[in-house]
Formats: sequence, C-alpha cells, structure tokens
Amino acid sequence: MKSKKLLITVAIVAVVGIIVGLAACAPKANTTTVGNPTPNVQQSNATPTPDKFGVVKASQWAEEYPYEYK
Repeated sequence: MKSKKLLITVAIVAVVGIIVGLAACAPKANTTTVGNPTPNVQQSNATPTPDKFGVVKASQWAEEYPYEYK
C-alpha cells in the first residue's frame, strides 16, 4: 500500500514538473516595443509565371534578371 502511494506521488510530481518545464520553455509573445520590430514584408511579384507543370525555366529568369545570366 505504501509503495502505491509513493508511486502515485512520484508520478504526480513528475507530471507537474514536466508541465512547469514546458511552460517555462514556451515562446513568449513580445508585447513591448523595445528592440528591433519585425518588418512587414510585401509579397514580391518578381517570380516569372510557371508553366502548366509549375516549372519556371532559366530563360524566364534571364528576362527578370538580365545581368545575372551573361
């Protein structure tokens, strides 16, 4: 009987320890404005239109970036 109580007590302490450890390691929301803010990035439309299979060929990229493919 005493070993069952000990086992249950150890299991409860272990579960509480795991929960506290996970809560301590969880990422926190940054509600302060101190530091560098995360920039809002606009989606670029510089990607060439893919073909019917979703492939963008090198010649299409050469039109977008003419000096990269000399």
